[in-house]
Amino acid sequence: MVLVDGRGNTYNLYIGTGLSVCPDGIVILEDGTPIGFDVTFAATAASGRQKIREKRYGKGAPRDREAALEEREAVHEHTRAARARGDMTQREAQDARHKIALKVESSYHSGYVEPLSLKGARFLCVCLSYLGGWRSPIGEVMDTVGHTGDEEEHSSFEERFDHPGKTWASATHRQFSLQAVAVATVNATYSWVESEARRVLREVLNVREKERRQEVTPPVACARRARVEVSDDDDDDDDNRVGVGAAA
Repeated sequence: MVLVDGRGNTYNLYIGTGLSVCPDGIVILEDGTPIGFDVTFAATAASGRQKIREKRYGKGAPRDREAALEEREAVHEHTRAARARGDMTQREAQDARHKIALKVESSYHSGYVEPLSLKGARFLCVCLSYLGGWRSPIGEVMDTVGHTGDEEEHSSFEERFDHPGKTWASATHRQFSLQAVAVATVNATYSWVESEARRVLREVLNVREKERRQEVTPPVACARRARVEVSDDDDDDDDNRVGVGAAA
């Protein structure tokens, strides 16, 4: 397993599986130590602890991924055959492929601690709630990557954290970072909820439209063949016309 950070450093895992892992970001400390961090979200504190453990030490085994890949091939073959027969809609096939893709993705992960530690790097997991709260310890992150000026006394002339977007309520790097993370998370959550609501609304309206739609067979106009009745007068007229033509 291989990991490459922003400086081109490669981190190899001792049980090579042909997979690559990459954290969400790399921070280089003043002493040159690289810190890899990855962000995840959890609805509850219990699920947050489980996700943090999985990010650090991984889950599953390589054989679990191999089994999931074989199952994915079977699902793809089934959906192709069902679509060809007309037994499955395009949406149903997409849902089936999406579910098996998630199963493959979640079947095995080595974690980040081992690949990073082999090259002297450290790993930090940032676990947040969907409203911007922290499930992982804040101090573990901010004490590692926070600005050193936050620890200075008010009367100190050492370098302080400075940003054009900071206010009196977010004067320190810690306060500014927590506020920025919370705002970004809430905005992303709102955008996701809005897009999902619009998608469900479109699906519901489309289904209702199909249910209310009346299938009416349009009328077909058929022209009947006219019947011509020949009368005795018509026969006389025809004889007269033939006689006139012969005389001419």
